[in-house]
Amino acid sequence: MDESNASKPGPWEMLTRRAIEDPDFRERLIDDPRSTIEEATGQAVPEDVEVVVIENSPNTFHIVLPSLDLDLSELDVVGGSSVCGWCFHGDNWP
Repeated sequence: MDESNASKPGPWEMLTRRAIEDPDFRERLIDDPRSTIEEATGQAVPEDVEVVVIENSPNTFHIVLPSLDLDLSELDVVGGSSVCGWCFHGDNWP
């Protein structure tokens, strides 16, 4: 792994962090995820990809499962283990 990129946040971490820090961005991301992601990342979202943003609440926790088409060896590449890892930190989680 390139050391210069080791601490650089990926696009999903960047979007999540910005949504936490910027209420207007969060609202746009929920209301129009495709355009908001494209604007924030500079990357086009393919037309055949549906983007759904789901907001957790203090009493609701969503678990997003990878597609059954995904090879398990690719799980770390798509962020399956790292994205969920930070969800379990906090005072309200047992």
